[in-house]
Amino acid sequence: MGGLGDILNDPEIGEAMKDPEVMAAFMDIMQNPQNLMKHMGNQKVMKLIAKMKG
Repeated sequence: MGGLGDILNDPEIGEAMKDPEVMAAFMDIMQNPQNLMKHMGNQKVMKLIAKMKG
């Protein structure tokens, strides 16, 4: 049974969240999900999102 705790405990996700560029993009997307479109060209961000989706 997955959940937010499992996501946050994933070492790959934790490492990605240490990247200021990825973190800024992630926060931007969290505040406004439509902003995902402007980050689709960033492979690091898309890799994080794909990993979080499972």
